Amino acid sequence: MKYYLIISSLVCLGIFLSCSASETESENSTMILQKLPQINDGFHPRGVSDFSLLISSAQFSRAYSVNCKNIHYYIAVKSRGQFKTVVYISTDDKSFVTPEKLKINDSLSDVRSVSENEIITEIGWAFVIPLESGWNAAFVEGESMTDGTLNADSKISFFFKR
Repeated sequence: MKYYLIISSLVCLGIFLSCSASETESENSTMILQKLPQINDGFHPRGVSDFSLLISSAQFSRAYSVNCKNIHYYIAVKSRGQFKTVVYISTDDKSFVTPEKLKINDSLSDVRSVSENEIITEIGWAFVIPLESGWNAAFVEGESMTDGTLNADSKISFFFKR
């Protein structure tokens, strides 16, 4: 009887630890990449996407959290069977710098010094300014993300490509 209790306790402990490890892995499933994929590249992630990401004002896509050269990105994909294609890349990492030398928390004035492109309002998602590099500077204002208008001091919230 004593051995039965010990064995039962060990089995229960093993089940508990395997469940705990599984939950931890899914919460911290950032993939490390040597090279950031580009839009329309094939993408072969390890594991299963663990979230959906809003990639425009009305579109969700399956996404992966990745780290490339110590910068955190989100990569959203379109699936056709087991083949996945990159449709969206974004970052809000303060270490990221665009080829135009813009970074998170730079102001609308900073963006205007390198781009005269029009501000595009994607209602309920972001104010967007396309950059020459192919990146877009995104600003969010207010509760609905696009409340009001941008001013010279408005800050870049994230960058994306699609």
